[in-house]
Amino acid sequence: MGHKRLPVYLQHRLLCYYEYRFEKTYFKENEILGTISGQLQQEVVMHKCRKLVENVDFFKDLPTTLLLRIVASMRQEIFMTNDVVIKANTVGDCMYFISSGTVAILTKTGREVSMLQSCFYHKQIICHLYDGDHFGEIALIVRNSLRVASVITVEACEVNRLDRIDFLNAILPYPDLLMKIEQIAYDRMMMTKEMDERIHTV
Repeated sequence: MGHKRLPVYLQHRLLCYYEYRFEKTYFKENEILGTISGQLQQEVVMHKCRKLVENVDFFKDLPTTLLLRIVASMRQEIFMTNDVVIKANTVGDCMYFISSGTVAILTKTGREVSMLQSCFYHKQIICHLYDGDHFGEIALIVRNSLRVASVITVEACEVNRLDRIDFLNAILPYPDLLMKIEQIAYDRMMMTKEMDERIHTV
């Protein structure tokens, strides 16, 4: 960092990132996982991510083999405080699962949705999301859909990202399930749009 002459604030963000990313322990997780059997690898991965995936309405009651394919497609990302994870009115191509940390949901105008408004218009939408929560799932199903809200980190966050293309490849052998998920996504999108319109009239 000194050689690159990075400013102090950026040096501090990098140090915070590595402290959070490795929890002060530096090891190669992939190499460790590579020393155990395929069955054990699957069990470890499912233990880490299954609860996150099963919290999504889309994924409830999916076959274990399909859940494994979805979980295997997820990629870990880390965001620092005040990072923009999703920006409203941009095209979405992935969803996120929060492993740890807190994010704030903001309307298209940049205003944070209040708890009172959220609970009144839609019980499942709140102003902050925490460990085990998820966001951005409409982008998995609706091609070229615009994000209806911005998501900004309140603190350092570890998330798992699932890209649309990876999800569609995983569910390709299950066309009936895909149709069911598409209907759930459409219904949820309509409710989200209705909530957003009501908030802007308040």
